[in-house]
Amino acid sequence: MRRIIRLSSFLLFCLIGVSLFGQDSSNYYFTHITGEDGLSASNVKAILQDSYGFMWFGTKNGLNRYDGTSILHLNCMDPKTGTGNNNVSTLFEDKDHKLWVGIDRGIYIYDPAGDVFTLMKPRSKDGFTPDNWVAEIFSDTQDNIWALIPDQGIFCFRKEGMDYYSITNKNNFKSESPNCICMNEEGEIWVGTSNLGLFRYNPEKDTFEQHSGTHNQLLAGKSIESICFQGDQLILAVHEGILLRYNPADGQLTNIPFYTEKKHS
Repeated sequence: MRRIIRLSSFLLFCLIGVSLFGQDSSNYYFTHITGEDGLSASNVKAILQDSYGFMWFGTKNGLNRYDGTSILHLNCMDPKTGTGNNNVSTLFEDKDHKLWVGIDRGIYIYDPAGDVFTLMKPRSKDGFTPDNWVAEIFSDTQDNIWALIPDQGIFCFRKEGMDYYSITNKNNFKSESPNCICMNEEGEIWVGTSNLGLFRYNPEKDTFEQHSGTHNQLLAGKSIESICFQGDQLILAVHEGILLRYNPADGQLTNIPFYTEKKHS
């Protein structure tokens, strides 16, 4: 989990640097928010700005809402079941303005109108329930909500119910886990894995299909930690510290060189 957070943070700062390049830096400034300001923990693992303009910070010790002046600390506790978990890992706001809170033991939904958390405990038709560490949550063009749980697989919440996709062999999740999920502008959903390459969702067959590269440029043995898109091609961040460009049309992989100062401690 820590390696995913580190690599995602690296890519985030790269994107920030690109977006600010060539612009007047005087238009930007940073404010430092700490426990003295009411933050429930210094380990911030998820950040979201909702449709009302509030900033939400998910930490190892609960959820925090920031209005630009003060912080409100909320505990992820379902009053009906009496269960709770404050180790927040990811956040997502749906079209109904409800907050999906991914924790290390499943998903809670926070309804700001009623100020209440609800633990999501649906069961798929093949008997699976999302009850482990949640890495990512997002919605597709059909308002279906997808949740990536590396130690379980992919869960998709639709109007008619929840579906489960193992993606990789359930018996080998420690070495062949799904690590990241992303959607391109055309609405295609891609999943990056450890050792097994990429998988693309086929809505007609309702299954994920494997993409591992050409016979001499295989993704096998590589751990894909993050995905973004450049046109119709995928940019892959690999755990070994390299960036690759993948072309789905012909399966070709291209190294993307970047220069970093290496330090050894």
